[in-house]
Amino acid sequence: MLKLKVASPDVAKQHLETLGKRFDEAMSAWKSPFAGYPPFTSDLKRVLQSERDFILVGDVSRLHKVVQQVKHKAGPLDHYLRNRPSAKSGVRQADMEKLITKLGEIFDYSKFIYKGVGWNAYKLVGSYSLRICPYCHLHHVNYHSQKAGDPKKLELRPPLDHFLPKSIYPYLAVSLYNLVPSCHQCNSSIKGDEDPSETMPHPFDTSVALDMSFTLKGSPLGIAGVTHEELGLTVTGNSTWDEFATFFHLQERYQWYAPEVTDMLKRKQFRDESDTVVQSLMRADFILGFDPLDYEKRALGICLRDIARRQGVL
Repeated sequence: MLKLKVASPDVAKQHLETLGKRFDEAMSAWKSPFAGYPPFTSDLKRVLQSERDFILVGDVSRLHKVVQQVKHKAGPLDHYLRNRPSAKSGVRQADMEKLITKLGEIFDYSKFIYKGVGWNAYKLVGSYSLRICPYCHLHHVNYHSQKAGDPKKLELRPPLDHFLPKSIYPYLAVSLYNLVPSCHQCNSSIKGDEDPSETMPHPFDTSVALDMSFTLKGSPLGIAGVTHEELGLTVTGNSTWDEFATFFHLQERYQWYAPEVTDMLKRKQFRDESDTVVQSLMRADFILGFDPLDYEKRALGICLRDIARRQGVL
């Protein structure tokens, strides 16, 4: 729900240099004949090499084109990953598993999230200066914790969601615009390994404007007598954003925050029922609880601002 700004040229350059070097080293060591690999392996390798830069720092539309090329040259791999048997089933294909392992080495996400010297996930997330989850805009991004002695030390890095899950697209595991800082709820509890369709808006896709609206069911008039249980909050994704809202279960999740909306409406009512002196002192930021210009930096900010506009606060 929050449109993210694309990475700066310096960030993209660092990402390409660091991950590109690892890619080149892994590819140089992976030589034909590809014994034990699927028959399409040489074709897949050529696609990955030709699309190297686009895979690592290409925009959203370019990543989708890469996916289509891989499907064209290595269709059985895509089908296998989408229907991959469990490890305990005993029916996994040895050649496919060998290829998946190799792709994991070439696009090594575990190495990227290691907090060592050089460009890594911590520095990438820090470059965005992001406080609120771009998917739901309800929660602050949750920080990982890592025990490093006593007491436990917090490592300040939100979870990075693979918008196109790496379980299906292992070759996009370290792609700059496939890594979305998010909250734990969206990343692990809601989205997981589900594959969003190509039509669903992507936080980094600048070609699709945010188009969400929030409306109230129940009268905001005389709100002092209306409990938050009686106040219904409707979340509507217009056009392709409807698919986004459904995918992340925003309607159900936002209803949980009806008390915060009720609080704002009560502050509005207090202002409306006060004398002109008090009304002149109670600006919009008092009713909202934050500066209207900072709505993207506040949990629930997009929702509260939209409702405040509808109620004549802004």
